Amino acid sequence: MVLFKAGVNREWINGFIGQPILKKLVQLDAINKSPLKDIKRDKTGKSMSALDQVLSDYGTSSKKYFYKLYGENGNKVNDNLSRLMQKWYARKTDLRKHIKTKQDLTKTEEIEILWLFKQLQDIGKEDSNATLASKADTVGHGKDMVNAITSEEKVRKVLNLTENEFEEFKKMITGQDYNANVLSNPKQIIVNFHKKFDNTALGTYFKNSVLEFQDMFENEFITYNTESKNVVKSIGSELGMTYFTDNEMLSSIYSSLFSYAYSSSPIANLRPNQIKNLFYNTETNESLASEYYKLISRVNEDKKAVLEDTIFPSLLKTFIGKSEDRPYFIYSNNTKNKDKDDRDQFINTWLDMYKGEYGAELQQFSMKLLKYSFYTSGFQYGINSFHQLIPT
Repeated sequence: MVLFKAGVNREWINGFIGQPILKKLVQLDAINKSPLKDIKRDKTGKSMSALDQVLSDYGTSSKKYFYKLYGENGNKVNDNLSRLMQKWYARKTDLRKHIKTKQDLTKTEEIEILWLFKQLQDIGKEDSNATLASKADTVGHGKDMVNAITSEEKVRKVLNLTENEFEEFKKMITGQDYNANVLSNPKQIIVNFHKKFDNTALGTYFKNSVLEFQDMFENEFITYNTESKNVVKSIGSELGMTYFTDNEMLSSIYSSLFSYAYSSSPIANLRPNQIKNLFYNTETNESLASEYYKLISRVNEDKKAVLEDTIFPSLLKTFIGKSEDRPYFIYSNNTKNKDKDDRDQFINTWLDMYKGEYGAELQQFSMKLLKYSFYTSGFQYGINSFHQLIPT
């Protein structure tokens, strides 16, 4: 896509992309991403990437030449990228012949094509990142606080700034004096990307949704709390994350952090036998699933089920085991995909129960349900979890 954007001749692009060495790289990359793959390892036992495998097949001298093109600390990348792009753009006919014969190019020439492809691939990724980072739509900062953080991190990644340097970008967005030299980072592939946000509609969108949203709730929610951010960054760095642009990964880290923090609260800090009592029926104990089943089945003097007029029976289901040695479950299928109005109604009903507006019996049930939700999924998303419905 980046070659099309640059106006490169389509015939040349087809000849370049069709090279046998690039097809082999793509095929190996697809195999490596499969969960059923056999991991290929080098002589030291280290797993090999698709690139490692291709270079291994071409021999030690070819591998050395590939990395030599980078120069020391990458100081030859731009020069060699320009030189090889000109060289191979002029050899369009040779590229097309080699697709058919696989004999028109030397190994060294094929390695040049492989290296050139990897550089263009990296540029393409940066271009894609820039597009995602500058996207504005009606969702605003995203569906939750984690999305607000990743929206900010996507911009920081494209600008190639440290967190301290990124403060200058924030100053620019909010109309404060800022150091323009910091933002004009020569390592950026997207030159002057920050200017897309300088006194533009995109900048206003970013300021009003991402930045102000975080400032507003910095001291209200653990997600924006400085201490929790530092913990998450520490965990992320251990996982090799430099930028927090992966919503799924960041949500998982925060969910684990919330679960750990919540586990020491009086509500969740139960003894082993108390936890067991939530799930199992015994001669002296009734599981919460059995209790819930009776609540949605039992009728009062008016012949109406206790929870008939609430949203609970339609969203929350039970699984009653056939023997007492099996756990009994309460679950909600695909909670996050439920209708938003139904989810909001469920949350409000649960909150009213907790406040005692449905009577003492349901108040006790609502508190047990909170504990049950925590011990079944923590705050991790699952196909049957319903922690998203907990009133906050």
